[in-house]
Amino acid sequence: MDNKDKDFVVNQIPLKIKPVKSPKKIKDTNSVLDKKSIKLKIYSTIKIIVVLLLLIINTYLIVTIAIKIDDNNKVSFRNPKETTKQLLSPSKIGNWKTSNNGLFIFGDDNNFYWYDNYEHLTSNYYLGTYSYKNGYEALEEIGYTEDEFFKTFGNNTQINNAYSINMKPLYSYHGGIDTTSSNITEKETWWFIMIIKDDGTALAYNKTLDLHYTLNKY
Repeated sequence: MDNKDKDFVVNQIPLKIKPVKSPKKIKDTNSVLDKKSIKLKIYSTIKIIVVLLLLIINTYLIVTIAIKIDDNNKVSFRNPKETTKQLLSPSKIGNWKTSNNGLFIFGDDNNFYWYDNYEHLTSNYYLGTYSYKNGYEALEEIGYTEDEFFKTFGNNTQINNAYSINMKPLYSYHGGIDTTSSNITEKETWWFIMIIKDDGTALAYNKTLDLHYTLNKY
C-alpha cells in the first residue's frame, strides 16, 4: 500500500434505522366467537327459565281460580254452618229433628242436609240435592189409594202433607273428614217417604236404606 492510500479516510455513512414497531396482535376470532356463543347460550337459558316460570305461574293462577269458583259454587256444602241460615226460611217441607237428635234440613234451594246430631253440625253429616212430589202425585208414587192413606194415617191427616222425596247425596263427612268416595256411589239416590201430621210431628221412611223415623218440627 502506498502513502496515498494511507492518507485516504473513508467517512462512514451513518445508517438511520427506524425503530421497528412490534406487530399488532391479531385478534383470535375463535375466542371472540366462543364468547358470543356463551352469551347466546346464557341468554337462551335465561329466556327458557323465564318462560317456564311464567307457565308455572299461569297454571297456578288458573288452578287457584278454578278451585275458588268451585268452592263458591258449593259454599253451603263445604261450610255446613251456613245451613243454619236456611233454618229461618225452610222450604215447604220444612226442617225436622229425629227422636235420636238427628236433623233433616230441606232447604228452599233444593239442597238437603242430614246431620247425625243437630248440636254438632260439623261432625257427621250428608249433603245433597232433592226433588219431591206431594199430595195425590205422592200417593200414586208411594202406591197408596186415598182410602188406604186415611186408614193408615188417620182421617185428620191431609193428603197434601204426603211427600215422596227423591234425595241424591253428594257429600258425606265423618268426624269432619270427607268420606264421600267411600260412602257414596256416583248414581246413589234415596227414596224418602214422609207423612206430616197436624200436631207438628211426622212419620218418615227411607225406603232405599230401610230406615224409619219419627220426626218433630224443628
